[in-house]
Amino acid sequence: MVKKSYLLDQNSITKVPLPSWFNVSYTQFQQAVLKKDVSCFFGRKAEPLGELRYSFLPHADWSHLPKTLKEFLELTKQRPLVRRGLFVFVEPEEKEQPLQYYRRYFWDVLQYLNTQDDKAWPVHTPREPEHHLWSFCFEEESLFSFADAPANKQRKTRDLGQSMVIGFQPTIIFEGLEGTE
Repeated sequence: MVKKSYLLDQNSITKVPLPSWFNVSYTQFQQAVLKKDVSCFFGRKAEPLGELRYSFLPHADWSHLPKTLKEFLELTKQRPLVRRGLFVFVEPEEKEQPLQYYRRYFWDVLQYLNTQDDKAWPVHTPREPEHHLWSFCFEEESLFSFADAPANKQRKTRDLGQSMVIGFQPTIIFEGLEGTE
């Protein structure tokens, strides 16, 4: 059975029942992203414009994530191009874990999505993550995928609060930003 999508925008966050930990995590994320001296330029610009999308991932049930990611990718195909990102908040651990734990969790999520993907891996993208041209793919789309974790204390831009936050950005949003752009 395919679960419903939990693709959220700023408006739906306030209108649908969500786990209480998500609301705390989103508030922490928003505060971090809007700091001029710390955050990613694109995130700081996109958050106030409502261009980012969000979801949540309870430890016990990842089943909605493939449908949520698929719906997000459909949204990114709309024109004009909006440089959207999907940020998935993972249910916080009872006690903060070491960085290696979050790294493994991130790769487990990507592997889960890979096993749930109906489409073939694109021929233009190497399948081995060690390859310099590799990127995660889903629904035949290349994605820039990354995780920010509470254990990341040395890089301020990688600690966004109590939750690990997994980001997905279609690589097409980076077109035109090469070089000095």
